[in-house]
Amino acid sequence: MTFIKPMECTPVDTVPDDAAKWLYEVKLDGYRCCAEVRRGKSYLYSRYGNSWPERFPSVHEALAAIPFDVVLDGEIVAVDSRGRPSFQELQNWQNTRHQIVLYVFDILEREGRDLRRLPLEQRKAELEDVAGSFRSPMRLVTTLEATLSKLIPEMRKLGLEGIIAKRRNSRYEAGRRSTSWLKHRFNQIEEFVVGGYIPEDDTFGRLLIGVWEGENLKFIKKLKNGFSRASKKEVFDAIRPLKIRKCPFVNPDPEWADEAVWVRPVRRVEVQFVEWTTSGKLRHAAFRRLVM
Repeated sequence: MTFIKPMECTPVDTVPDDAAKWLYEVKLDGYRCCAEVRRGKSYLYSRYGNSWPERFPSVHEALAAIPFDVVLDGEIVAVDSRGRPSFQELQNWQNTRHQIVLYVFDILEREGRDLRRLPLEQRKAELEDVAGSFRSPMRLVTTLEATLSKLIPEMRKLGLEGIIAKRRNSRYEAGRRSTSWLKHRFNQIEEFVVGGYIPEDDTFGRLLIGVWEGENLKFIKKLKNGFSRASKKEVFDAIRPLKIRKCPFVNPDPEWADEAVWVRPVRRVEVQFVEWTTSGKLRHAAFRRLVM
């Protein structure tokens, strides 16, 4: 059994529009995994090297049917009724009615040969050959054949999470976040009301934000990501004079309510995020700016 720590993408605001040098793929919303077949036995590992011997039995069964010893890089995804990845369904993988799929986008070893030093296009050719042995629920990630000006609007319409760009000549840099692989999320942007914060040092560690539902302020998120030192100071200077004793939210969580500092809910912040969950929370949320 061999675990190879996966190569990671670098987040960017835009991806290069140069199909001669870059390949484009859909950014999948699932669990990154290392999949291995040795002598007809299958192994799955999380991106951190945790073994999944009992998770996703249908994936294990399909892997074990591959007649080669291989190490593959891919993503475990729950596919919804419209064929889109659903992270919430994946988290409920034991009970979901959606199909759990292993999407494979790279091959690292084949029959004892280390392929990581080969250019991406050569690894893709090796992978396509191996993919002839794939059976459901395994799928090969295909390269998107179109210009970015056409791809990105269509991907947004489909509700996909983002796009991946990979250098055609890139080697597989195991365990590294490389600029040869880039990811761009199609984030949503909305304004939210600041109702408090969790103190940390001389400022705040998390901003407590919510939305108005009629006359009630509903708590949405403890916002931590996206702040620079300057923007955190700007926000703190704006809300520090607004301290109040009573919690402005109608649904505070007792786990953190006792340590929170409440503020009059008159200031707003702009936040970018991937999606609303079915429970009314934000996924991958990050601060953008204080609304003036």
